[in-house]
Amino acid sequence: MFPDEYISNISERIRLYKELNEIENEDSLQLFEKKLVDRFGPVPDSAAALLDIVRIKWIAVRLGFEKIVLKNDLLIANFISDPNSGFYRSSLFVSMMNYVNRHQRQMSMKQKEAKLSLTIKEVRSVKAAIGILKEMVTGI
Repeated sequence: MFPDEYISNISERIRLYKELNEIENEDSLQLFEKKLVDRFGPVPDSAAALLDIVRIKWIAVRLGFEKIVLKNDLLIANFISDPNSGFYRSSLFVSMMNYVNRHQRQMSMKQKEAKLSLTIKEVRSVKAAIGILKEMVTGI
């Protein structure tokens, strides 16, 4: 989140959250960050993490994840919840399964009820998560 000390006006923070939510690419995100710096000063760590979460969201969508949780040095990514989705018959899904099989020491799949998830161990930060997910994109 944007700390109160960084952006004190609540309505301004809400407007910026909405604007951030609509950003769709890295260039626009960097421009958004530059505007923050110009207007409010250096971006605090918590705000920088928020920008990184947007980056994770983009990669997650690209990989077919609906939700990602990062806690206790684990990244848990939930795949598309509809088991009848064409995603599960796509070459992307097959490539991801092959990638996970090649990285079994760090990654594992789990199915609970009809939900499929990927767990990645030793992910200690948002930046590390971005790096691993980018590696997956290039490795599949």
